[in-house]
Amino acid sequence: MSEYSSTFGTKPSVEMQEAILAATPNMMIIFDESYHLVSLLNPILEHIPYPPEEMIGKTLEELIEEPESKNYFQEQLQKTREEKAPRYFDIYLPVKNIKYFFDVHTALLPNNQVIAFMRDITDYTLRKTETEKLQLFLNRVLESIEFPISIKDMNTERYIFWSERSAIFGRTAEEMIGNSEELITSEERARQMQEFDRKLAAGKTSYQGAEKFILSDNLEHTLLITKHLFTEDNVKWLVCTALDISNMQKQQEEIKSLTQKLILALNITKHALWMYDIEEQVFITNSLQLKGIYRDTLEWDLKIPMAKFYNAIHPDDRERVTKEFNNLIRGKVYRIRFTFRADFRHCGNYKWVEINALQEEDGAQKNTNRLIGTSCSIDDYKRLETSLRDAKEELEITNSSLSSVLSLANVLPWDCDVPSLTFSCDYDIYHHEDALFAIDGKYYCKVEKYINSIHPDYREHMRDVFNELLTGKRKEFHEEYLVHWYNDREYEWVNKQGTVYEYDSTGKPKTIIGSSIVITERKQMEQKLLHAKEQAEESNRLKSAFLANMSHEIRTPLNSIVGFSEILAMTEDETERQEYIKIIKNNNNLLLQLINDILDLSKIEAGTLEFVYSKVDINSLIEEIAQATLLKMINPDVTFSVEERLPQCIIRTERNRVFQVINNFITNAIKFTHQGSIKLGYRLSSPGTLYFYVSDTGCGIAPDKKEEVFGRFIKLNNFAQGTGLGLAISETIISKLGGKIGVDSEEGKGSTFWFTLPYVPLK
Repeated sequence: MSEYSSTFGTKPSVEMQEAILAATPNMMIIFDESYHLVSLLNPILEHIPYPPEEMIGKTLEELIEEPESKNYFQEQLQKTREEKAPRYFDIYLPVKNIKYFFDVHTALLPNNQVIAFMRDITDYTLRKTETEKLQLFLNRVLESIEFPISIKDMNTERYIFWSERSAIFGRTAEEMIGNSEELITSEERARQMQEFDRKLAAGKTSYQGAEKFILSDNLEHTLLITKHLFTEDNVKWLVCTALDISNMQKQQEEIKSLTQKLILALNITKHALWMYDIEEQVFITNSLQLKGIYRDTLEWDLKIPMAKFYNAIHPDDRERVTKEFNNLIRGKVYRIRFTFRADFRHCGNYKWVEINALQEEDGAQKNTNRLIGTSCSIDDYKRLETSLRDAKEELEITNSSLSSVLSLANVLPWDCDVPSLTFSCDYDIYHHEDALFAIDGKYYCKVEKYINSIHPDYREHMRDVFNELLTGKRKEFHEEYLVHWYNDREYEWVNKQGTVYEYDSTGKPKTIIGSSIVITERKQMEQKLLHAKEQAEESNRLKSAFLANMSHEIRTPLNSIVGFSEILAMTEDETERQEYIKIIKNNNNLLLQLINDILDLSKIEAGTLEFVYSKVDINSLIEEIAQATLLKMINPDVTFSVEERLPQCIIRTERNRVFQVINNFITNAIKFTHQGSIKLGYRLSSPGTLYFYVSDTGCGIAPDKKEEVFGRFIKLNNFAQGTGLGLAISETIISKLGGKIGVDSEEGKGSTFWFTLPYVPLK
């Protein structure tokens, strides 16, 4: 037996070798040391650029046009020679403008030649690429879902997908893929979860339920867990989603808290809330409120027919009240506000009542099915109004009588000697402080000295009056002005009149006589009366404005909260639920801001607004505000940035109030800026003053409205949410902190709201 046969068995014949070569799927190419093709075995015509006989003798550069593929192929042939070992690699080769992918195996032959076995893997490569693209697409789709999602292979009971949002369970996808529940919970609970999943898979059912988990923040959360089983042939995948409903539970608690605060606000102002059903013609209210008893909750437990309501109204007011309600019910007016007398308790005592009411439209149909309103007793206000009117009349009578009495008593007669320009009067009644003694019972004063004692606002006018009188250009005068006699007293009002009494031989005035009445008390009384009248009018106006604003502003978000809460309870579609939750949350925030503004306003009125001063790092405060603002920025067309600050700024001030003012500025900027930017910053405007500002590219403020924006209940846009109290409260806060507040604005281009604070740096 030959050596060949002893090693490999019987050597095949030439015909057998050719048959074996023809049967192999590989094309074989042999290259010499200079990379010329010297042999081509089992050629596949569509895989070569030339006919087989033309391939012999060509170099790699002639065979492969694409430089990168040519260089890579040559590099692999070179390494085969250098390492004297086979190499395996994949390569992309364009042949006749068609892309082919090959699996290549090279080996070293005698004479330093290299043989390359090439197998076409184009279909496999393309399918693999498409599969990888599809897998990447599906992963991205799953990752784009807004809540945690995972996929568990029920054949292996191991996770095969774990989204980034699932990291709330404390484990990443890298940690969870190929593992089970033991990594995210206790061993006992993991066992229970696995047993539960097996039953789901066996029964091919779905599951949804609320479960509690300790998440990555180390806090217990309530999650709505949903599980669906997907099967295909032998594949069993359990898809699990988790929705954190902890905030929803908190929101329900907040709604309850806000409702209690709203009821408290109504209780404080002693307003009774009611509804009127137009179809049934009945008022629906709370029986305790009607009795003047206020509780923390409302129960709509009392129905009052309209006829019974009208019978309780004073006969003189009944026709007017009926007309007001009919106009509102028939849609002639949208809201009503009026006062009348009524005896709702049937005790024989009519009291003044004020009612505010408006229509409640029924959805898209715009039909008015009921009215909503408030009522409150204004009997005390009416009595006060009557008392003020009577007091005013009495004061007018008293003033008239006092004027008559003063004309007969406490009159200071005086005379003036024109040639010597000297006034004289009774010393015991009135005199200048430097006149220590009387001369013949009289006090004497030069005209110029007297004129210099007159208040500067009246001095030059009275100088002209006296000059005209002394020179004969006028015969008499009657003036009121302020004059100062004593250094330890204020200026006093004097009603002074005089006339030429005697002329000399040339016809010039010689003696002037007159009288002076000290009317300081009368002037002060007039000012007090005017101030009292203005205060009464302002109080009534503010009360009306407050009730009108609060009646509307409180009901608007409350109706949204109540309405959408009811809809939320009946809605199963997750997208709709999230939208309703968002609406409820927004109205919660609006109600909370409204209540806070009311409480701040009441504290301002009572002078009890709390200020707690401490060391404040302004940069830290600005950063906190910026972070909170970014969470509120939902309009992609508006950007927010902090553009200017000091490297370090620590001062002593009231941190919460400064935060409140800046946050109010930013809230307004977000509300009125629909495109562009909002910028927050501060700088040192002078050595002792910090200048804070919030600039926006919003709608701006008309020039004639800029002076009004810091007033109470001022809303330049009635369609925007808010009470109109924020800037008024901000102005009070900044004034209390020793700063100034203002706005620079150009209508249509934007606004810059700013304030200043004293700057005394601390370490």
